[in-house]
Amino acid sequence: MQREVKDFLDMLRKEIGESIIDRRRKKRIRQQELAAMCGISQRMLRLVESGEQRYGLDIYLLISIALELEPEALLAESVQKMQVTGDGRERLEKEREAVYVHMQKRLEGYRKGKERWPAEERRAKGSQEAETKAKGQPKGLARGGRCARIYVA
Repeated sequence: MQREVKDFLDMLRKEIGESIIDRRRKKRIRQQELAAMCGISQRMLRLVESGEQRYGLDIYLLISIALELEPEALLAESVQKMQVTGDGRERLEKEREAVYVHMQKRLEGYRKGKERWPAEERRAKGSQEAETKAKGQPKGLARGGRCARIYVA
């Protein structure tokens, strides 16, 4: 199921990248110039345009501002391109539905306590490892501190 989520997001990222390229070319802005306007490297922009790079909202907003587009307009244009053909629309709806079903299953698992979010898993794993390392060591050493030796005369 994770694969379907990844496929959907990859497909959307590629369409957004193509919309960025189209808009950039219409405005006659070179890739280097757009990258400089946004404060990112040309390589990063190339990866964003090709859909190969995951990027944060801040980069998305900077690019849309530089291209004089509303962020939602860029996203809407990309989704519309995905829906141009009947087959594309059907595939998009299937992908979207599969992603939603997967999210609902994760939510149910989380509510039941069976599934943890990735950050919670890392924290739990880290605390288990720390407890394992701490066994058999003096209390101060287990916490990474120094133990003072006490000499009894």
